[in-house]
Amino acid sequence: MGSTRLPGKALLPVEERPVLEWVIKRVHKAKLIDQVMVATTIRSIDKPIAELCRRAGIVCFRGSEQNVLQRFYLAAKQQRADIVVRITADCPLIDPTVIDLVIGRHFENGNDYTASNVGKTFPRGMDIEVVNFSSLATAYKLATAFHHQEHVTSFIYHNPKLFKIENVNASKKDSSPYLRLCVDEPADLELVRRICAYFRPRTDFSLSEIISLIKHHPAIARINRRIKQKTMARRFVFRVDGNSRLGLGHISRSISLANELAKQGDILFVYRNDPIVGRMLKANHFKAHSLKKSRAWEFSIYSGDDVLITDSPLIDSGYLKQAKERVGLLVSIYYGGKKVFYPSDIVINPNLSQPKISISKQTKYYSGGKYAIIGGNYRRIARKIKREIKNILICFGGSDPSDITLRMVKILKSPEFGKFKKILVAGPGYKNYSHLAKATHALQNSVLKSAVPDMSGLLKDADLAVLSGGVLMHEAAASGVPAIIISHNAEQNLEAKAFNKYGIACNLGVHNNVFDRQITKALDNLIFDAQIRRRMAANARRIDTNGAKRIASIIEQGAAVR
Repeated sequence: MGSTRLPGKALLPVEERPVLEWVIKRVHKAKLIDQVMVATTIRSIDKPIAELCRRAGIVCFRGSEQNVLQRFYLAAKQQRADIVVRITADCPLIDPTVIDLVIGRHFENGNDYTASNVGKTFPRGMDIEVVNFSSLATAYKLATAFHHQEHVTSFIYHNPKLFKIENVNASKKDSSPYLRLCVDEPADLELVRRICAYFRPRTDFSLSEIISLIKHHPAIARINRRIKQKTMARRFVFRVDGNSRLGLGHISRSISLANELAKQGDILFVYRNDPIVGRMLKANHFKAHSLKKSRAWEFSIYSGDDVLITDSPLIDSGYLKQAKERVGLLVSIYYGGKKVFYPSDIVINPNLSQPKISISKQTKYYSGGKYAIIGGNYRRIARKIKREIKNILICFGGSDPSDITLRMVKILKSPEFGKFKKILVAGPGYKNYSHLAKATHALQNSVLKSAVPDMSGLLKDADLAVLSGGVLMHEAAASGVPAIIISHNAEQNLEAKAFNKYGIACNLGVHNNVFDRQITKALDNLIFDAQIRRRMAANARRIDTNGAKRIASIIEQGAAVR
């Protein structure tokens, strides 16, 4: 019901029946279907769908909006299904004979996953996926990346070594890959209504009959032909670097952007060999190449169809010039360190600070808080700032190369901070963990967490945070957490100054220029002044949680015109 392009589309009428009812009735006609159920969300906006199912005598399962994989897994588990056939509610013209064809092929060849929508020989709207419950359960257990949870079967079809996968192609007479029979836009709905009106009062017309109708009346197909069809053929290559010295912010924000672009194409990460980076990418189930050879070898794996996205402090102008000649579209995420000339097609500066950046005349440049790259688990909430704080979150990024966390333990030993719960987080690249663990053990009312894969929960629950600059600082702002910033380097400090200027956070500067008494004073000021903390939370709205989606859209548009 929450579609942005066509709100409430599942219940819009076609020949006096809601779209969803058309889907249900046509699926029921498939001979190999035992039971039909609807899996929708627990949002109040989807309550009318549950009510429609109740009236029609259809089982309705309601679950998570964001974790769609979990919703489908729990729905199938509830019904003790052995085989799950997935058909989306925007396919009112789904053909029962095509459903039986795909299910039959699934049984015949002993597949784990069988689909009609991979090779794209069928029209859009004949999208059928058949998956064994055991395979769905494996995906539910292993898929931790946001995009795999948002897209039910993406973990399965991106892992052909784990699952036996087959695509079913349309017969020659039914092959119409550029025909849209789904309902995703107003023009789609008009086309479906025209087709159903033609066959009235019949509701059992086949795909072959629809194609024959359109061949004799081509004007019908022109109704929605201007709608851009999504394609999974394009590859997005991320060239990134990070380690315990450089930090891991470039990696984490690139993963966030990759999760958005994975909806439109294949993802590949290329990085200089580092085991920590390798583990992070593996945990998010992204394909990756570790660079151990020359630049020539690296460029040999790129093609003219690739979109190359660079986010690395190690890349220079020479690399970018060579890369631009090799790939279809070059996108660079601005790094605030050494001066670099960007010949890239698109440059994104995801910061509030606005330094002078050297770009070509043809480069499209986007900058500001609306382009901050925040992970999909961060959603803007109305944070209630407490008069008295109960906890303080301490984190200095994925590696904390300056070892500020250990320094904070010593400061927080002061009796004045004894009553506050202190949550300390050491990232996956932190090298002094045993020493930190020992020091934290002696720190009153404290807990030490290691390599937390998703900081959104900790930030959501934090009353106050002491953090490093960079991506973590943006994530804190997205969560509305009042924060004190101590940067590892001048590049982080540049953005932290902007946060201080706009009243989003209290910036103390680069760590080696900050005295312990300054940190103590800043903590006292924020602990005892709820009004300052409220202003910080309000000002944090300058950082947009939809930046990754916005950048993905810009990249997709840039790739479309190439």
